[in-house]
Amino acid sequence: MTPTTIPARIPEAIPVEVDPPRIYTLPPRPGEAPAEEGGVRLNPLQCLRYRWATVVFLGGFVASVLGFTAYSLIPAKYTTYSIIRVAPQDPRIYYNEDPHGRGDFASYLKTQAGVLRSHFVLAAAIRDPEIAALPMLKSQEDPIRFLEEELQIEVADGSELIKPKLSGDDPRAITQIVNAIHDAFFSEVVEAERRQKKARLETIEANITRMEQDLQKFAPAKPAKADDQPAESLPGVGPNLAASEMTRLRGKLSQAEVRQKELEEQKLRLARRKENPQGELPPVPPGFVAQLDGEPALVGISKQVGLWQKQMNYLLDLNPDQNNPGVRELKRKITEAAQEHDRVLKERVEEFQKTQLQEVARKFQADEDKIDAELASLRVLQEKTRTEMKEYEAKLATILPEAETPKDFNKAETKSRSEIIMGMMDKANLLRLELSAPNRVESRQKAAVPMKREVKKQLLGTGAAAVFGFALVGLGVVGYESRVRRTMSVADVQKATLSPILGAVPAVRTVTGQPTRELALAEEAIEKVRTNLVQQFGRPGPKVILVTSALADEGRTFLARELALSFARAGGQTLLVDFDLRNPTLHDSFDVPNPVGFCELLSGETDPPTAIQHPPHGIALLSAGKWSDVVRQYLSPDRIDTALIELRARYDYVVVSAHPVLAVAETALSVRAADAVVLTVEKYESRLPLVARAQEKIAALAPEAFGIVVLNASRDESLQ
Repeated sequence: MTPTTIPARIPEAIPVEVDPPRIYTLPPRPGEAPAEEGGVRLNPLQCLRYRWATVVFLGGFVASVLGFTAYSLIPAKYTTYSIIRVAPQDPRIYYNEDPHGRGDFASYLKTQAGVLRSHFVLAAAIRDPEIAALPMLKSQEDPIRFLEEELQIEVADGSELIKPKLSGDDPRAITQIVNAIHDAFFSEVVEAERRQKKARLETIEANITRMEQDLQKFAPAKPAKADDQPAESLPGVGPNLAASEMTRLRGKLSQAEVRQKELEEQKLRLARRKENPQGELPPVPPGFVAQLDGEPALVGISKQVGLWQKQMNYLLDLNPDQNNPGVRELKRKITEAAQEHDRVLKERVEEFQKTQLQEVARKFQADEDKIDAELASLRVLQEKTRTEMKEYEAKLATILPEAETPKDFNKAETKSRSEIIMGMMDKANLLRLELSAPNRVESRQKAAVPMKREVKKQLLGTGAAAVFGFALVGLGVVGYESRVRRTMSVADVQKATLSPILGAVPAVRTVTGQPTRELALAEEAIEKVRTNLVQQFGRPGPKVILVTSALADEGRTFLARELALSFARAGGQTLLVDFDLRNPTLHDSFDVPNPVGFCELLSGETDPPTAIQHPPHGIALLSAGKWSDVVRQYLSPDRIDTALIELRARYDYVVVSAHPVLAVAETALSVRAADAVVLTVEKYESRLPLVARAQEKIAALAPEAFGIVVLNASRDESLQ
């Protein structure tokens, strides 16, 4: 810290604030904190606030480097996709076929998405020589594995669509690959399923033919009798087929009747809704009314109202009488214009609602026509079904035996085989209908060549890398400060040392050397330090006050000089001694030479009157003198005590600026001869573990008075 002298300009009329006397006693040291030496918890925000320039500039540099690296490593690519639709259920022609369908649609959808990226589909896609020759695939050792990793299958929740997506640098290549996978999926999965159904149908038909031939061999058909001829309307129909058809027709008729009742109920509900078409109108859109304000008629009314309002305000400024005829006339016109505005607005809304009523009426009519058409088809179906049932009933009446005859096991075998053949014929017919129905999985859109690169991932990666850079620097700053353990506040010093705080002095110079606004507050803080220190003395008489610090450059020279000036302003004969023998600086602060000083006084080369100088500041100065190896042998406790006792006898206050207590051994020797010891701690510079160690070392020497002064404190801390 650059030494700076505070000018003595404290008005005598302003009393110096005096704190209650505090007698220093060594407090018990708490147990050492396992994670944080000094028992002070680290505040990351204080560290970041102190190192804000490092975080901003170094963090910005690291963020820029990482962001540029991420931007380069995550290139913007083209992305294309195709669309495949999966129906929730199998499309049906025969309504009674598989009433449950594939119930778990979500599982089926995920299954199709998994099959789309399966090995055999991808292998079929690159089987095309044109696709396999694409540079994007040709450069890969395992193209199928590459496609499995790069191909993305998008399936949105609640949607019926599957989107296979692929990204790359060549837009045409990724489009060809996606379309090839799209076609391979339909060829290898969808069409293969249809081929399996056709093969199954052919197998069933072949088995039916074979079983019919076996049945003919097992039970040849008997010659037809006169009373056993089939009805003319149903030639070739036997009793088993007739009974089976009767059962089917009854179920068909029952379902048609149930559906007819449902449609009639729907028609009744529709008729009740038609009685109140107003209730079916959708609400007027919010933007419609706002759009009407731009209509010429309404704009003209609004302009006219504004003009009348200005005229009325002008008249009221001239004459504030509200009953003025001109004002009343303008109010009437404004009211009529507002009513006209509301009327026109209401007409436009009613016109809009009329058009909506027409749309509602057309929708009602379309629904009614649809219901009537379905009812008509159901009536025709019921009539036809009843006619067929009458024919089969007549057939059964003619061919069924009137009385039960003894069991014929050949007939039972024949009947069983006939029922199996009929069941297989039903399955074959249902399978034919299923083959005629549309596929459950159908193509909706082929992939198109993308025209623009997708930069979203690139920008997100760049932003994340930049944020990581700032976070990395911030964590590094916090980690470094957690090891350094700087003094961030007066409270940190109190927690780390448990020693009395004599005062907190704000900074008197900025980084550029300009005086701060806290100069007067710093003067008061120095006076408070002096007063608190004097109150700690247990007995009157001259005093030797030693000012030291844990390490160098922590403000001990500044505090010693200003404290000596404060004692001089208070009226005491004060001597300032530079005991920093190796690196003396006090003589530079007063612009005086350093020919002889404390070194020569210790070695006996001079006496105090000769060595002491009197600069024009109201105090006496004993500089350090010339350091040499010869002086080292005179640094004994007796010689130091003798020198300080001799100086104490000549002055009321002897302020000694000593070496750092942790750096030089003679500081501990001089503490024995001192009446008071002041330990300086510079905010943001001193390290708490070293401050605590210095406090313990001084406390072990048991001076009469001891305290800590914090330099560069904030305004609030100085006022405490």
